Amino acid sequence: MALKLYTEENIQNIANAIREKNKSSELYKVNEMADAIRALSTDINWEWVRPGDWPDLDQYAEVLNLQYEQFYLGTWQFEDVNAAENFVSLRLQNTSTTNCSGISVDLGYLVDGNFVSLYHEEGPSAAGTNTTFVRFYINDVVPEGSRRHCYVVRAVPTDPSKPWDKIMRLGASPSGVYERGNQVCEAIVKLPGTTVVVSQTGVYGGTNLRRIKFMNMNFATMSGVFQNYYVTVEQIEFVDCDFSAATACIGMFNGCLSLKRIVSNTPMIHSGVTDMSYMFQSCRNLLSIDFGDCDLSGIDKAAYAFAACTNLRTVDNINNMDAATDLSFMFNDASSILSIDLSQCNFHNVTTLSNTFNGCASLRELYLPLDMTECTSLYKTFFRCYSLVMIDLGMIDGSKVGSTNDICTGCSQLAHIQIPSNLSQATVLTFTDANRLTHDTIVSVFNNLVDHSSDEGTYRVILGNFNLSKLTIAEKGIATQKKWTVT
Repeated sequence: MALKLYTEENIQNIANAIREKNKSSELYKVNEMADAIRALSTDINWEWVRPGDWPDLDQYAEVLNLQYEQFYLGTWQFEDVNAAENFVSLRLQNTSTTNCSGISVDLGYLVDGNFVSLYHEEGPSAAGTNTTFVRFYINDVVPEGSRRHCYVVRAVPTDPSKPWDKIMRLGASPSGVYERGNQVCEAIVKLPGTTVVVSQTGVYGGTNLRRIKFMNMNFATMSGVFQNYYVTVEQIEFVDCDFSAATACIGMFNGCLSLKRIVSNTPMIHSGVTDMSYMFQSCRNLLSIDFGDCDLSGIDKAAYAFAACTNLRTVDNINNMDAATDLSFMFNDASSILSIDLSQCNFHNVTTLSNTFNGCASLRELYLPLDMTECTSLYKTFFRCYSLVMIDLGMIDGSKVGSTNDICTGCSQLAHIQIPSNLSQATVLTFTDANRLTHDTIVSVFNNLVDHSSDEGTYRVILGNFNLSKLTIAEKGIATQKKWTVT
């Protein structure tokens, strides 16, 4: 009779976990649990597909497209959840020297495709200035009996021949900027035409914004557009947007702590984009990112690109990133990522891998390019990669590498490593806690060490007592004869 390796409590815990995920009270037999787990829904977090999963917003978008093409400035819908002291704000700017028209703003709702206005305001004209700002509190302008769950806001230039070309602030400002909060939950931004530009300083979200859709917008820059202002946003969708004028996307989604899904029917990154540093930093709820339709060939810097994405499991199709020089902290503290494949890139220009994979605690598989001859720093490159089993750095020209401190510290599952040959500048190689290193791997490391027997410097290989116990005196001598102290 086979030994039972589980308890009834174990089975009950699994069943409770399934019910927690699918929000049900259903009872399960043991043989039904596998199918129940397979049926659990999962998030698809980044995909270049044609949008179509927002039925409520799409209904509004369709009406607005048909009836309000003259709205050069935009329309957006939001949801007044708590009937709180919510406000609508819109700040516009024109970068040209020509004075712009004023702005006409309506707050209302749609009935059978028809817009019903509850409040109308004529904003100031732009005579003598290039900025206008409209703001009003819903509870102040809409009678109590007329207040609704959802509103539509539309904005129109009073003179269509003098449109505004930059949205500086949209929807409402985040808490802390103004004294009152904001309960915006959903937003549509429709900006037809090619003159509209979103500024780096400027797409501000509300404190409760959950989903937002941008339509027909031209992003002259992507850097910092959503940075820190969309803390609560879970989904951002781009429909027929133009990113061709942008040259960088630094910190584009940095600090979007709740972001789970990014959808676009046009690629954001093209060959003219050179810097994607901090692009997804601290996007703690993103599970996967796929650059399938993007052109990464112009990317020079990707430092901190996925840093602190603590739930990120996979990043796919990082291909042809052949211009990259700085990958420092690229995946720093992406603690849930399982596999990284960079083998389709040519990293012959990369100069630093400092902390690149530091804190990738779940990383099991890593595939690096064959050409990385210009790398100068391996400082803490694999620090705290607790699950990594094998590392191959044989493609790196060791003569250019300065720092290798803590390169593998904390790699408790590491069994095999090939260090670069000719590490002439390195003074310390640290393998602390890498107690699974095989005997042959350690001997191979010793054989690859540069001979400093005629130098004045001090050189150390830090293995720890457990790894030292795997070696004979003669094998330790391979390193000590080259003036490397082994501890």
